[in-house]
Amino acid sequence: MTFEEIQIVGKPLVLATTAEVDALASRLWITLPSGYREYVTRLGEGTLGGSFVRIYPPWRIEKELAEWRRRINKYWFWDDGRELLLKERALECVIIGDTVNGDELTFHPSRPNRLFILPRDSGRIFDVGGDLLAAIEWVCTSGELVEPFDERNFEPFDSRAESEGAEAEGPALTPKVNRSTTSSSWRHGGQSGMRSSRLRGRSCASRLRRAPKRSSCTKGS
Repeated sequence: MTFEEIQIVGKPLVLATTAEVDALASRLWITLPSGYREYVTRLGEGTLGGSFVRIYPPWRIEKELAEWRRRINKYWFWDDGRELLLKERALECVIIGDTVNGDELTFHPSRPNRLFILPRDSGRIFDVGGDLLAAIEWVCTSGELVEPFDERNFEPFDSRAESEGAEAEGPALTPKVNRSTTSSSWRHGGQSGMRSSRLRGRSCASRLRRAPKRSSCTKGS
């Protein structure tokens, strides 16, 4: 996949600046994966692939990184993928994106050009490529998370505006979580899950038609 193959639907774009990317890398003492800088400065924040894949801009990475690490530490269940990524290493990783189904895209700072998917519904870990566009293409075409799909549309949105709107409306109710059930029921029942359902309700329906066995359009998705 190339940037030229991506069709932008709707505007304005919510672009990151080069200075914001550099500032994030400096504050976290990391080198970001190949393709990340061009993606967030050229496309910005939004959903890609039939409103399925979301790459985080610098402000979202910085805002959510600490909480994400706490969450995977508390609820780690990807031991089937320990040959690729041990829990201890994963807790040092940086999340740079996700899908509306709750699969998460991450990398370790020591190897920024080796990207991993922590899937929502499996204890496996997937090695998904050496640069960002390769990782996105894997998500869209591998068939591991959903059935392969051809859409390469990109629709902008601004998570900062949504956060401000949610704060203005007052605190959201915290979903009840059954800790004794499987991991997929807790990991995206909180902040990430609420964010997914709020952003693109139609996205879940689209992906469900493609992957009835893997995805579910519930509060925890």
